[in-house]
Amino acid sequence: AGHTVSLQWEWELPAQTGNEVQGDGISFTTNYLLLAPEIFTDVSGVVTEKGVFTEEVTTESKDGEVRLAIDKGTTGLTEEGKPLSEITVANVEEPPVPPADTKIVGLTCDLGPCGATFDPSITLTSTYDPDDIPEGVSEGELVVAMWDKDAGEWVELEGCTVDTVNNTISAPVSRFSK
Repeated sequence: AGHTVSLQWEWELPAQTGNEVQGDGISFTTNYLLLAPEIFTDVSGVVTEKGVFTEEVTTESKDGEVRLAIDKGTTGLTEEGKPLSEITVANVEEPPVPPADTKIVGLTCDLGPCGATFDPSITLTSTYDPDDIPEGVSEGELVVAMWDKDAGEWVELEGCTVDTVNNTISAPVSRFSK
């Protein structure tokens, strides 16, 4: 934010277009805002050329509500099959609508890079406020789900564990969805 970029285009319309043009120029303004991910973790120094993490890496959302733990020996590759050089965690202000009879409890994050894969799975841990859980739902029923853009739906991650003492829920993550 705070940067201005000026661009100037010039072109001529061929006479055969049949368009009637008044004037010899056009101007317009485009406004945009590029947002950097909230958390950017450079892992290039701890990932081999085959994508293997040489040490444990932990990164979390800006507010600390979502944490990713990657064990030493995990292979992390981009969608193109190249070694990971970064991990990003960005809060999602307006997530896709959850399925009927469900509610998003806790923080929704966009994890990147999009399409990254992990073998074995990494661990995502999220905190939650018990007061946000709908009446009639127990903490043990909480799940972690990811938005699958291609399928257009939330997909529940298998292997979720809930820690009701620390109000956290963890799940293994083998890929960052598109």
